[in-house]
Amino acid sequence: MENRKRYEKCKAFTLVEILIVVIIIGILAGLMALSAGSSTETAERTACLGDRRTIKSAYYVERAENGSSFGVALERAMRQFTKGHVLTSDDVMATYDGICHAGGVYIITESDEGDGKLGIMCTIQGHEGEDLYGWARLRVFADAINRILKLDGSAKQDAINKLLGDGVNIGGSVNTNISDALLEKMGGWPKWEKDDSLYVHPHFLNGKGEVIYFANSDKNAVTGWNAKAIYYKGQWYQKVDANGKVVSVGVSAIFQDGSAVDALSRIELLDKNGNINEVGGWQPVP
Repeated sequence: MENRKRYEKCKAFTLVEILIVVIIIGILAGLMALSAGSSTETAERTACLGDRRTIKSAYYVERAENGSSFGVALERAMRQFTKGHVLTSDDVMATYDGICHAGGVYIITESDEGDGKLGIMCTIQGHEGEDLYGWARLRVFADAINRILKLDGSAKQDAINKLLGDGVNIGGSVNTNISDALLEKMGGWPKWEKDDSLYVHPHFLNGKGEVIYFANSDKNAVTGWNAKAIYYKGQWYQKVDANGKVVSVGVSAIFQDGSAVDALSRIELLDKNGNINEVGGWQPVP
């Protein structure tokens, strides 16, 4: 009798209660992990922004005090980042890795507006920078890729992998492989500023360091076979028919071998003298 009373006083959790507690603990742990991940990403973005501002400040001081060129001023500004490693550098643009805390590459160039402003774009999504986005971001990205494609040997593949991620094959269909990786980095082609129903596509000419841009309605397609507008030497052009209506142009011919001039001549944007083919209906976009 006494043992029975002692047993009746013992309390225990049921299996259902234990499962509920385990589930609650799992949910809380998941929330904590998400919070920690979010905090890490926020800290990385903040650090990246701070580093870009530090580089700009040092660069502007060097330019103002010593009148240094882009390349010299940037090289001196970057000395404070001992872990930084230059991938490409010339008097117009440079690319550095080893600085971004999230593993991104910095693409650094002066504004093409001629105002002397320095633009620094990080290749990590969310770290883009306040001064490079959309169509401007694509141009900077593509320009950096063009420079890398002019490198020799393993340096070319290594730099492409740093910029776009591992596994980008530049030995096969260069445009398709690079554009596919770039599209993933960009998260979609940017809208054309002249018509937000169209998107800007790049085409890399067989890894020769030249790129052609055209606008069509495909936001997430690597290759579009038509264009409503084509970019050449800082100006957009469209083809207009006899009634003044803008017409689409097939651009499959630009995928053949040759230079940008060759490619644009094949689709008759340029005439036989290399000038804009106005007789053929090509007009600048205002």
